[in-house]
Amino acid sequence: MLGKKIWLSLGIIAVMIGAGYFVFSVISSPEAKLANAVGNLLDEEKVQIESEYQINIQLDPSTEGVYLTEEEELAINIVKDLFQSIKGNSSIIVDFDEQVIELDGSYGIDGDILGEEISLQLPFRFYLDEKTDEVAIDLDPYVEFIPDVLDVLTYNILPNIPDVKAAEEELAYLLDGEDLGDWLSKEVSGVMKPILKDTLQDAKYTDTLESEGSIFNEKREEYEVYLAEFMLEKMLDYFKEQSDADVISEEDDWIYLNLDWKLVLKSLIHALNEVDANEDAKQAFEEGENYTVKAAIEDIEEALEELGEATFNVNAGFKIVKGKITESDVEMTVSVEEDGTTVDMNIKISSAYTYDDEVEYSFYGKDRKVLTEEDLEYMFYDLEWEMEYRFSELFAELEAAFYEDYELSEEELELFELVEAKQVSHEDFGWTAEEMYYWVVDLELAGWVKPGTSDLYLD
Repeated sequence: MLGKKIWLSLGIIAVMIGAGYFVFSVISSPEAKLANAVGNLLDEEKVQIESEYQINIQLDPSTEGVYLTEEEELAINIVKDLFQSIKGNSSIIVDFDEQVIELDGSYGIDGDILGEEISLQLPFRFYLDEKTDEVAIDLDPYVEFIPDVLDVLTYNILPNIPDVKAAEEELAYLLDGEDLGDWLSKEVSGVMKPILKDTLQDAKYTDTLESEGSIFNEKREEYEVYLAEFMLEKMLDYFKEQSDADVISEEDDWIYLNLDWKLVLKSLIHALNEVDANEDAKQAFEEGENYTVKAAIEDIEEALEELGEATFNVNAGFKIVKGKITESDVEMTVSVEEDGTTVDMNIKISSAYTYDDEVEYSFYGKDRKVLTEEDLEYMFYDLEWEMEYRFSELFAELEAAFYEDYELSEEELELFELVEAKQVSHEDFGWTAEEMYYWVVDLELAGWVKPGTSDLYLD
C-alpha cells in the first residue's frame, strides 16, 4: 500500500498544476497552457463536465483441465458479454461558491447479451453539500429502473437458461399460450410498481457528509507546496530522459498527454530518491509524519513489482479555447494476465465543459420528500410480503387449473385406488414417510382420492 504522504504529495502536485503555481521555463509550452487552463477551471464559480464513456473488457478465462456444466458455461458467456457491452454517461457539477458537488449519470449494459439486444442503465444521482453537511441520493429514478431490471431478466436472460426453458414448456398449457416472460413481468410489475411509486417517487435519502476536512479551498502548508514543486520537477525531468515519445504535445487547440503508469511509478521513485538526497526536501516530506522517504520508496517499488507484466497506458487530449478547457478525450488501456486468464480493458471517455451561468442542476435544489433508512426497510418488507402473497395465490390458481384440466390415465386410477386402500408405502417410491404423506394430501386436494386418505399415512 502507498503511504498517505505519497498520495498527499501527488494531490498537491495536481492542485499546484491546476492553480498555476509551477513555473515552466517556456511560458508558451503545452505544459504551461494546460496548467493555466486547469487553473482557470478552478477559478470559476461553477463547472459542469458532461461525459459519455464506453468500457470494453475482453475476458479470456483459462478453463484448461476444468469440467464445466452447461449452466457454468452459460454463466461465463453472460459475464463475457456483459463486460463487452458497458456504456454510460454522466454530468458532474462542482460549485465552488455554494460548496456543492452533484453527480448525475447512468452506467450499464448496452449491447448483445447471449444474442439478445439489451439496454439497461443503472441510474445514479446524488449531491454533496458541504455547507449543510449533507449527502443526498435521488430515489426517483428507481421507480422505473427496478421494473426495467425485471423485464431484462424475464425477457432476455431467463429464457436462455435450460431449466427455465423446460419449465416454460411445462407451463405453456396453463398460461394459455402466453409467453412466460410476459406473464412474469405482468404479475410481478403489478405488485412492485405501485409500492415503488408510492415510496420512491419524488423522494430522496439523506445522511450527514461526515467528511474529515473541507473538499473546497483546502489550505496547503508552505512546506507541502515546496515538496510538491520539488517532486514534480524531478518527475518531469525523468519523463523527458526515459520516454521515447513526448509526454506532452500540442496540435491546433488540443494538448495531449501520453502516460505509461509504470513510467509514472518509476518517475516517482526517482523523485523520492532526489528527495532523500536533499535535506530540505527530506525534512518537508517527513514533517509531522512517521513515514520515511525510504519507506515510501519501498512501497512504490512493491506496487511496481505487483504490476508485473501488466500494461497500463493513458492517452488524454484537452481542447483549450481562450484559456479554458472546452472538451477532453481520454483513452485508457490495461492488459493483465494471471494464472492463464487474460484481461484486456479499454476505456474511452469524451467530455464537454461548461461554466457558471450555463451550469444547470438536475437534483440539487429540487423539491423532494426525505426518506429515512426505516422508510426504505419498510418498503422492502412490504415488497417481500406482497410478492410472497401474490405468488402463493398464483401457484394455487395454476395448481387448481392443472387438476381441473388433467385427465387421469387408467394406470393412475389404479394407483390411486391402491393409495386409498393403503396398499402402497413410501418405500415403493423411494420417498420418506413425510414426503408420502404430503403427496397424498395433494391428491386429496385435487379430489383424486377420498377425503381422509392422508390420515392413513400419518405415523
